[in-house]
Amino acid sequence: EAGDHEKALNHLREVKDRVCDGLLVSEKEVEFLMKLDRLKETRPLARRLIRLNPENRKYIWSYMAASGVVENCVEPDFARIQPDKKALGYEILEELLLAHPRSHLMERLRLDFATGNTFDDLITSYLTKNLRKGVPSLFVNLKTFYEKTQPKNMPRKYTVHQQQALAGKEDDKVQSIEESILKIRHNLKTAKTFDGRQGPAEPPT
Repeated sequence: EAGDHEKALNHLREVKDRVCDGLLVSEKEVEFLMKLDRLKETRPLARRLIRLNPENRKYIWSYMAASGVVENCVEPDFARIQPDKKALGYEILEELLLAHPRSHLMERLRLDFATGNTFDDLITSYLTKNLRKGVPSLFVNLKTFYEKTQPKNMPRKYTVHQQQALAGKEDDKVQSIEESILKIRHNLKTAKTFDGRQGPAEPPT
């Protein structure tokens, strides 16, 4: 199989100058390199794709996989990511957000990798920013945190202990989300601002 991928990659590189769809060529090149486990070559190519479209999940996961954070280019199994890998994933998303500060997807994914007080601070900022903009999909985007606390939504390969451990971690995040929402609600009622400080009232969104 590796030989087939090698041949496909070599052929792709031979004909890429004659292919009109350069984006497709780059995507296939990343795909073949990942299958060949040539991560060092994959990383700059995946990074180039992200520059073209910072809202593409597959591009971001390809970059993450090439950086050793996750195993493949699909949505990762967060319960199986080791703490050091999760910390690395958070650092990478911070780095990407510096280059793409308007990427909504990167901001949302950063929440998956954040933990503890860092998550608490980020979720308050995330909620405030999106409530101020009136983003309709705000709570839909946070729905996965609630789904992960339900054993029926976890892969069957998890043991009961693993399910309980994951649910506990996600429960902490759900609690943080709800506390932030209640605090924002209280601030809007009492001070008419998101942070509770005196100032111009927040307009309806």
